[in-house]
Amino acid sequence: MFAVQKNVILCNVHFAVQNVRLIELNAIVYAIFLSFVFSPQLSTKPITHPNI
Repeated sequence: MFAVQKNVILCNVHFAVQNVRLIELNAIVYAIFLSFVFSPQLSTKPITHPNI
């Protein structure tokens, strides 16, 4: 019984970590979007993507 509870807790922690990563990703995308909206001179320049 205790082992089952432990697995459930581990699953919950795993999902929580994934949710935090999703929130961080959304925040980054939103920040980039806002920076484009509020600075028109940025969008007129050619965007250079670093090679990943």
